[in-house]
Amino acid sequence: MDFDFEFVLEGFALGLDGIVLGFLFKSYESCSAYIEALKEAEQVDIADLGQFSAPKSRNRSWFQFWKSNPTPSKDTSDSHRYVCVRGRVEPVDNSKLLQSNDKLSTGVIHRVVTKEIATVRNGSRFWVEEERVVKNVQHEVPWRLRPEETRSKQSVQISDGLSADHLDMTVVRDEFTPAPLSFSAWLGGWVAGQQLKGTQEVEEIIMEGSLVTAVGELVVNSDGTMYIRSPSSCNQRFPFFLSNMPFNDLLSTYENLVSVCKWSILLFGGVGAVICYLMIRNRLRQRYNRRRTTSEDDILRQLQQSRLPPDENPQGDWQRCVVCLTNNREVIVLPCGHVCLCADCMILINQQEQRNCPVCRQQIVNIARAFVS
Repeated sequence: MDFDFEFVLEGFALGLDGIVLGFLFKSYESCSAYIEALKEAEQVDIADLGQFSAPKSRNRSWFQFWKSNPTPSKDTSDSHRYVCVRGRVEPVDNSKLLQSNDKLSTGVIHRVVTKEIATVRNGSRFWVEEERVVKNVQHEVPWRLRPEETRSKQSVQISDGLSADHLDMTVVRDEFTPAPLSFSAWLGGWVAGQQLKGTQEVEEIIMEGSLVTAVGELVVNSDGTMYIRSPSSCNQRFPFFLSNMPFNDLLSTYENLVSVCKWSILLFGGVGAVICYLMIRNRLRQRYNRRRTTSEDDILRQLQQSRLPPDENPQGDWQRCVVCLTNNREVIVLPCGHVCLCADCMILINQQEQRNCPVCRQQIVNIARAFVS
């Protein structure tokens, strides 16, 4: 069986297109879910959070004290709700503020990510760039949001901000340290298939006093304190956002991503459809050519078997094959219609890359048995 390089190339292109389509479709679904959740979030001013009441504890009767497993009371509608607030970052305890490595920035969430950047020789023997996280140090102190402009003492605490699905942090340092160059290190890396280019360290922080938009589940405790957290297990479809963008900008960002994903899906879907069409057309063409070749081989074989010796079938010179000038003309070539070849010469022409009529040089598409009298 001959190796069909064109078929392998088309299959590789179709598989790559399918991977890209799957990634785009997953991104489209994720962004669409985020947009739906953001539209369902209730935009509330921090100063107005006091209107949400905490769940009231009911007085238990003397009989309920004797019950080992009392039935828990259901939370009121104000105790758990999906809201969007925007305010200024403020630590709960000023003495526990986090500092950047250069001591110039302070904040409530601090993260340092160290990556190794190297060029790696993959399975196809090409060198590609690869990143690997070697250290990820992150810290968070209790913090809250206060109203932007008003002097209200109302605030809302943020619980576990590092678990946010969308977390925007300010980059305060981005350093790249190149690896030391030496011939022995280069030779060892070339043999091992991995050349270290250097390390990159990125330091991010949510600064004190910056404006942050928080979208999550608002929980009101019985003592009146409030905090925003990642939605509980019953509301897992709602994401947790901590962004430095206003709500409308955050929503428009995901809407733009959805639009880009939609047009990209259409583009790569069209490319995949074209590749499928080409593969099907080429397979049908190859099938037709195999059938045609089998039919032509049968015709030429029958002509060779039924051929009479030249001395038993004397013909004029004008009836001889124009190539060998020995055998009689037995084959008509189409579409030009010239009767000019014997079966032996037609077999030789079939072995060439292009089949052309020896009289007019037109490409031969098909052949048929010729009857010359």
